[in-house]
Amino acid sequence: MQLHRKIYFVFTLIIAGLVSCKKDPEIPQGLKSLNRLGGWQKITPQTSTVNPFFFEGRSNSAVAVWGNSAYILGSGDINNVSTISSCWKYDMSSNTLSYSSSLPDGMLGGVAFAINGQLFYGLGLNKDLYYSSVSEDFSFWSTLSTFPGVVRTGAVSFVQNNKAYVGLGYDGTNYLRDLYEFDPNTFKWKRMADLPGSGRQDACSFVLEGNAYVATGYNGAYLKDVWKYNIASNTWLKVADLPGVGRDDAVAFAFDKRGYIGTGWGTTGVQKDFWEYNPALNTWVASAAFATGRYGAIAWAGGNSAYLALGNNSVDLNDFWKSTIK
Repeated sequence: MQLHRKIYFVFTLIIAGLVSCKKDPEIPQGLKSLNRLGGWQKITPQTSTVNPFFFEGRSNSAVAVWGNSAYILGSGDINNVSTISSCWKYDMSSNTLSYSSSLPDGMLGGVAFAINGQLFYGLGLNKDLYYSSVSEDFSFWSTLSTFPGVVRTGAVSFVQNNKAYVGLGYDGTNYLRDLYEFDPNTFKWKRMADLPGSGRQDACSFVLEGNAYVATGYNGAYLKDVWKYNIASNTWLKVADLPGVGRDDAVAFAFDKRGYIGTGWGTTGVQKDFWEYNPALNTWVASAAFATGRYGAIAWAGGNSAYLALGNNSVDLNDFWKSTIK
């Protein structure tokens, strides 16, 4: 699953007619400069013939992964002010897509996350947060106490140590940089340290080795800066900028010792490039570009594969793609 290269340096020493060979020590995996993301292949999920619902194209959906399944929640194209109030389940082990439930709200620019068998979904153009559980097959949704921050769209979320973190976004006037911690055991929110960089909407994030990375976004300009959030110490540190153009509505995910960011809408329009981040070296290298540029897609990692789906590139899309991570 991981690429191991062994480089042998042969030193020829003519001493008393003897020739010796010496092998350099193995470079630790975290310090290797690798490109582990393979090419993207289009896949066609199987759907139930008795399912009366059609999985239409959509952009700016939220996605949350639990077990072998990715849950695709809602849709909102903020430019067209349209929503799709449904939850769909994609099973990675069987490559099947099935309708799960209707949602209380389509949530323009909402967030989603899964913790301990519970699925949470909310924000968008209101402060509501809803939750359901795997024991109910995510078919019944209950209302949670409201989000403590201002109403916003285009927020970012991530999960670590069975807690969720939600923040940033746009409230209609201001680009936000606040961050909140949510504890699913108590249903309580806690204000955390603000992002030191500029406020923004439609950023992306991934969690790697206990740290969260929040990157890109829009605040009147398309951004390419990347910030590392140390969850344990509640502190931020700026790291190497994403190469390529500034962008928003990109996708991000992590696998093993690497983080990935790609696609989006930037200063030159729709993007299809992908980049791999090495936290040990604080460097980015180009990965396999995506087949078709798009923004507002969703992506996640599961098993030894990465998945990317949906989005918009002048029309809302409903396609699924897969890449094997080496």
